[in-house]
Amino acid sequence: MQRRAFEVQLAADAAASAAGAPEPGPGPVDVDLTAIRVPTHVVSGAHDMDLMRASAAHVAAQVPGAELTELAWAGHLPALERPGAVVALLLDVLRGDPTVHAP
Repeated sequence: MQRRAFEVQLAADAAASAAGAPEPGPGPVDVDLTAIRVPTHVVSGAHDMDLMRASAAHVAAQVPGAELTELAWAGHLPALERPGAVVALLLDVLRGDPTVHAP
């Protein structure tokens, strides 16, 4: 899966370069998390890197009404570690939203 992602990105970079587009690079991105007005549920893994856990907590604190779930068993990719548990979590969250039709 990751190999395919690299192949796609390399092809996109080559096409952009051939079209004369500037090289992509890092740059600041200003995002006003307090302006988000959709139901938001942030999920992080307790065994992920501190930066990722702090980022998840920051997003959950800034987005109005957001909820944060930290999965005690998870690292960085909980959907790959325990797909069934993540599906169950998503279904529980979606079922709790009256605007979403339960499966």
